[in-house]
Amino acid sequence: MAPSEPAKQGWAQQREQTQTKDAGRKLARAVSAEFLAMFLFVFVCVGCALTTTGAAPGAGNSGSVTTVTLTISLCFGFTIFVLAHCFGHISGAHVNPAVTLALMIGREIPPVKGCLYMCAQFMASIISSGILMAVMGLKSDTMGGYNALTGPDDAKVARGFILEMVLTFVLVFTVYATIDPNRESTGQGPFAIGMAVMIAHLILVPATGCGINPARSLGPAIFADNDAAREDLWVFLIAPFLGGALAAVTYLYWFAEKPFSFVDAEAKKSDDVEAKNVDDVEKNPS
Repeated sequence: MAPSEPAKQGWAQQREQTQTKDAGRKLARAVSAEFLAMFLFVFVCVGCALTTTGAAPGAGNSGSVTTVTLTISLCFGFTIFVLAHCFGHISGAHVNPAVTLALMIGREIPPVKGCLYMCAQFMASIISSGILMAVMGLKSDTMGGYNALTGPDDAKVARGFILEMVLTFVLVFTVYATIDPNRESTGQGPFAIGMAVMIAHLILVPATGCGINPARSLGPAIFADNDAAREDLWVFLIAPFLGGALAAVTYLYWFAEKPFSFVDAEAKKSDDVEAKNVDDVEKNPS
């Protein structure tokens, strides 16, 4: 006996509710993944900066500026490499509001989801910085790990802003080159992105402490009772967003062989044709 019309409507409604529930759970998993990734990133990397520079009581100083810079750069780069491997398949492992905004510009992530990501990233950085300060035995007047501009007073803001913007450009450009559907997958994406972060730190640690990540910069600055932590904070909040947005526009509208959406549409069309051919073969095996 054929099912009645109300029964059909009931099944359709149940299926829609199940799909909505699955979508909600997937979004929650992705947002929580960004929160955890950023929490671990700040805890590990800012923790490395605190111990390497001797800011944490009893840690001692690791030596020359060169040694400190290299140690911190390797820690930040390899940590991003690890986190991209751990969380990439869950949330995309942005671990950076500037990256999230850049991907929103390219329509690689919906606006609402992107805003939730950024909220999770900023909250995670603040919470992680507070816990890290307590664990390291620091107080507000001894808290380090924040970004600060160096150099002559008449040029340090311009120098810091341009450096932060350009190196964030490098990072986001690497992200877009990694996810470009026009190229064959190399499997080296997480490593390349981690190396971009490491390169940025090798250049920027002596000059700005290396931000290139508004969330990472905000967390330690909130807890540090130091004028240097706040007076130029705007540079580390704005410059990365501008650099990331510029990288997104540059890659998408000049360097990408085809628009990402066009490539995705072609791939979907090809998949639909292949699926139809399989169905035809199954229905007509002869």
